[in-house]
Amino acid sequence: TGSLDLALVALQLHPGSAQVQAAGAALLGRFALLPRPPEVATAAALTSASLGLVLAAMHEHSGAVEVQACACACVGAFALRGTAESRQTLRQTMALDFLVAALKNHPSSTAVQ
Repeated sequence: TGSLDLALVALQLHPGSAQVQAAGAALLGRFALLPRPPEVATAAALTSASLGLVLAAMHEHSGAVEVQACACACVGAFALRGTAESRQTLRQTMALDFLVAALKNHPSSTAVQ
């Protein structure tokens, strides 16, 4: 979970960096899809707070294809494997709006689509 903690800190400290935001979202999304992540790591990574960081990145970097692609995949991973809390956050936030916007803004990107 050390690299996961570092990714979360990087997402918080560098909201203006599209590269950092894309890498952080990619790591969180891939972690969420692991067959059975350890309980402690799951609690730390798949929370509504970490999901909030990914959604903030989508909002801040709406024109950055890499951020949108990684964040869309991450949101999908949270929907599939996230905690009950993170899935509730997906329903209560603008996550769906951000996903639709990403699809509309990047129609030629197969990674986003």
